[in-house]
Amino acid sequence: MFKICTVAYQALSSTQPAYINSMLTPARISRQLRSTSSNPLYIPQVKTKAGTRAFSVSAPAILFRIRFLPLLNQKVI
Repeated sequence: MFKICTVAYQALSSTQPAYINSMLTPARISRQLRSTSSNPLYIPQVKTKAGTRAFSVSAPAILFRIRFLPLLNQKVI
């Protein structure tokens, strides 16, 4: 999971090859929301379990889930 997040972050910051960057599609948001400042990625719909393992699906899904994890220095009750 760490490797996927690292490659996805580097692809978004243009330090990876263009073919990796082309696998990550920015989400199209029709309204101005608070979450638009975080540059969300489109998570493609897949029908198979193998499809969920593809980089173009797993990277946006993992990055989306990480945003909602509590910070390590905060006390979790």
